[in-house]
Amino acid sequence: MTVVAIDTTSVELTWAASTDNVGVVRYPVGARFEDFGAQYSTDTNSIRITDLRPSRTYTFSVWALDAAGNSSVSNPTLRLTMPPGDDQPPSAPGQPVAYDVAATVVRLRWAHSVENVALDRYEVFRVDAGGTLTRVREVYQYPPVNSAQISGLAPNTTYTFVVQARDEVGHLSPLSAPVTVTTLPPPPSCAVRSVVRQWSDGLAAQTGRNAVIPPGGTVSLGLVASGTQLPEEVTLNGGLCTVADE
Repeated sequence: MTVVAIDTTSVELTWAASTDNVGVVRYPVGARFEDFGAQYSTDTNSIRITDLRPSRTYTFSVWALDAAGNSSVSNPTLRLTMPPGDDQPPSAPGQPVAYDVAATVVRLRWAHSVENVALDRYEVFRVDAGGTLTRVREVYQYPPVNSAQISGLAPNTTYTFVVQARDEVGHLSPLSAPVTVTTLPPPPSCAVRSVVRQWSDGLAAQTGRNAVIPPGGTVSLGLVASGTQLPEEVTLNGGLCTVADE
């Protein structure tokens, strides 16, 4: 398979014709970019494919079919990078908004950048002391996404993040306006001892009532339940309690 003509959005390909004892009726042609592909068809040994994207690298393949539906093997594939057709960087993404803030995780979302051809990805940066940028996430745009989860953070710590867009040619947008967010304190630690009375279709645990648990304090709580499944875990303000020794 060879290239006859090419511009930023189309390519004309040709190849040596297949031979068959009856006759070749058509040539399916495949074009693939990353995980996305399309198939075309021609009854000659050449084809012009349009609606491609500038600067993308495509893999083309072709095989032959006869009237009985017999297929040849595919010829060696052709890997081809389209000429660049984008001379403009994307606009700055919108200022990120933090949501679902936890002790070690923050979720961010932002308004999409405006791009004249196609965005490749967003890059999320942590702004460190002195303005140094540390990339913490890449958000590829197949399909388009304008949010990210940032994990591995320290509890009760203030962070600043910015977002930058990159198009398929490599042009970079200006940085977004920053967002500053403080992660939550770590969940409190706790330990649980269970005292359970159980019968054939229900159970009761030790009872008690306390509105506030002082730090380091001990309280008794209770429940009555139908069925025979014992409680398997207890959490305190989102933190999983350990099972203490009796």
